[in-house]
Order: sequence, then structure tokens, then C-alpha cells
Amino acid sequence: MSLKITSSSEKSLGVTPVVSGPHCNYKKAKEHYNNHQNCHYHKLCAATFDNFVQTDADKSRDVRNALHSSRQKAVEENRNRLSHIIRTIEFCGRQEISLRGHRDAGAFSLNETDCNDGVFKAALRLRVEAADKQTSDLFLKAPRNASHLSWRVQNQIISLMGDAIQNQILSDISQCKYFSILVDETTDVSQTEQLSLSVRFIKDTKVHEEFLCFVPVSSTTGKDLASAILT
Repeated sequence: MSLKITSSSEKSLGVTPVVSGPHCNYKKAKEHYNNHQNCHYHKLCAATFDNFVQTDADKSRDVRNALHSSRQKAVEENRNRLSHIIRTIEFCGRQEISLRGHRDAGAFSLNETDCNDGVFKAALRLRVEAADKQTSDLFLKAPRNASHLSWRVQNQIISLMGDAIQNQILSDISQCKYFSILVDETTDVSQTEQLSLSVRFIKDTKVHEEFLCFVPVSSTTGKDLASAILT
């Protein structure tokens, strides 16, 4: 810190000779040093320097770390909130319940709504009500632009769950010496030919039959179906 003070303002500001210019009067050195030490601007500079030293020594006081801690807390809260959403979708999937049907209206509320806002939101509301206050607070203060409750997020989670299940089935098959392929052909509502692909294998001395996926096909001839199965 540099101070530019003229001799005319020296007395009005109470500036000591230590600041206003070179100190040459050593007879009054102790008096001048004591006066300087008690000045407001010296105390301010000393406090600023002490704070700088403490911040450098204690990294938790660094504003960058404070911002990082705040971000870490937000990430943790988002993960906890998302875990309840995923478990609710998993519950609906295990029970073969449609998440939305023809209703998925309005924002999510912890209070009962006047209208039916869909199975997914009703099941999630029931789950949150049965949880502790900390869990309900996660949904109360959830940001509107990142609530993770939209139908797009639901579909993404369902797709990820499907990939995880399919990968587990393929992993089980890869450990089997023999397995068989089960196929059937049908037409969906969009008039697209779909090949239903399933597998039958033995795991832990038990016979398993698992559905893998639907494969769209352009032709239902034996040659084309065989090619789709091999692919």
C-alpha cells in the first residue's frame, strides 16, 4: 500500500513522519513510531496483512474453496434427490405400472393435488412423505430448471435401466457354454415390423428366459430374419 500525502494535509490527517517522508529525526523516533502504530491506516494495513497470512495458511478460508464446497453440497443434494426419483421409476417398472399414462400435468408438489397428476408423481410423493424431513427439504428447494422430473428425464432413466439390464443378461450369457435364441415377429402401432429377440440359458442350475430387445426389420423373409438375428 502506498500513500501520497502532502505536508499541508499531514496535520489534518494525523499522518506521522514515518509515512509522509523519510524519517530522519531519530531523537523522536520512539514517539513517532508509537504514534504511527496507533494510527487507523496502520491498523487497517496490519489487519489486512494478517488476514492475508491466515488465508494463505488456512485453505478453508480461500473463497475458491468456499465456492467449491458450495458446489459439492449442491451436487450431493442433486444426487440424493435423483436417487429417490430413480427408485420411484424402478418401482413402477417392477410393478409394470405406466408412469404417466395420459396425465403428467403441472409441477411436482408434496401436497395432494386436486387433479390426478400421474402415477409417477403420486408414487414419488408417497415415498417422500414416508422419508425424513431432510429428504422432503431436498424437493422443496429443488431448482425449477433442474428438478429432474420431466418426461424426458424419466425416459432417459428408463433407457439407462434397460441398458444396464441388457448388459447384465449378455454378461450372464457370455459365461454359459450353450444358449438358445427365441424370436418372434409382430407389427407395432406404427405398422413397423418388429422382431422380438429373447434368449434361453442356464444360470446357477436354473433355466432363464430373458427378453433382450425389439429389432426393426424391413422384410419378414426367412433370409432377412436370419440376417437380423445374426446381426
